[in-house]
Order: sequence, then C-alpha cells, then structure tokens
Amino acid sequence: MQTNIKEYDESFDLTQALQKKGTKEYGFIHLAQRANGSWVNIPIMLAVGAQDGPTLVVDACNHGDEYEGTEGIIKTFEGLDVSKMKGSFIGIPALNACLLYTSPSPRDRG
Repeated sequence: MQTNIKEYDESFDLTQALQKKGTKEYGFIHLAQRANGSWVNIPIMLAVGAQDGPTLVVDACNHGDEYEGTEGIIKTFEGLDVSKMKGSFIGIPALNACLLYTSPSPRDRG
C-alpha cells in the first residue's frame, strides 16, 4: 500500500489521483476563490482500491461544530486496506473548514 501526504499544490488533481489503484492520499483541493484572489481549500482523504468498483463520498463538519463525522471519516480512512478494496473512498473531513475553528457555531450564539 502506498500512502502519500500532499499539501495543496497545483499538481494535485483528484481525477488523476482516482486512477492510481491501491493508493491512499490526503491533501487539499481548491473549493472557491475569494475576492482577494486567495483560495478556500478543503481537505480530501482519498483511498483508491486495487480493483474497480463504486465510489463512496462522505463529508462532515458542514456547520463547523459537528466533530463526530470528522472523527468517523478519519478513523474509516485509516482503517481502509486498499489492497482488498473495490472502488474508491473520498472523505471530506471538514467541508466547512472556515467554521471548524469557530466555537460555538454562529447559530448557537443566540
């Protein structure tokens, strides 16, 4: 099994990474560009099985204070054995990374 840790760079291409059978990678991809030209990046955890199959996409932390799903995605990713997998797992542990560090959630400030 090959595991690559990639920080975001222009060479990280999700479509290309999905073609690398039997690998696990995690890094960041561009989600949107801010008015000042900087990027909002989201973390991606990608496991590509040794054999073809369906792709499962899971996300967590949509509201910024939902940590259970994030922990579930991390533990699932760590436990995957890509040599025995069919298909791919795409985990997005912090869909709203901007709110991840905001506590409590703005909706709870009442």
